[in-house]
Amino acid sequence: MDKFTNTPLNKQKTFTLFGLLFFISLTRGHVNWLDSIVHLPDFTLPALFIAGVYLRNWLIPFIIIGFALLIDWYVVSNSNVDFLNHFCITSAYFYLIPAYLMMYLGGQFLTSFKINSVKNLIQIFFVLTIAWVAEWLISSISFYLLSPYFPQPSLGEFINRIEQYATGSILNLLKWMLVVVLLFNVKIDFIMNKIKTNQAHKA
Repeated sequence: MDKFTNTPLNKQKTFTLFGLLFFISLTRGHVNWLDSIVHLPDFTLPALFIAGVYLRNWLIPFIIIGFALLIDWYVVSNSNVDFLNHFCITSAYFYLIPAYLMMYLGGQFLTSFKINSVKNLIQIFFVLTIAWVAEWLISSISFYLLSPYFPQPSLGEFINRIEQYATGSILNLLKWMLVVVLLFNVKIDFIMNKIKTNQAHKA
């Protein structure tokens, strides 16, 4: 499959998209019933990466990003704080759009999460990491330079922010993607074994 393709939407892709949005709604903002039971990392970045690999329609990342920003608005609006006065809502906020697109673009460098070899596993990890680095740098640098909280920005201070925030971000992403890749491979193996069994019975 060629990189950066734009394939038509169909029922299966639409169903998958709603599934991704559902998981984002459960994990972004942490204002739902699930968060009172278990705290799950935000699913937005994994959703965009998955969409890049499998859905491959340029409308989809903007739907996902728009949905994520809508959740932000809802969460802030229900916290008795004016949306534009919230700590995270600065002139850098909308740089999340190009930042998040990096995850979708990164996903388009892969064709599947199927692991056939160690090389294949390394490729998935490498592409995922590069996409995350691009996303994290765009979102973090824009916040650091454009928000009013750092009147005298410096490289040393930004490096300290990398040490403080980057590790948690990549670990949350890797946790989700480990689950996704494992489930995908278990499902594929189950389907393939079922096909082989049916073929053996017919023979």
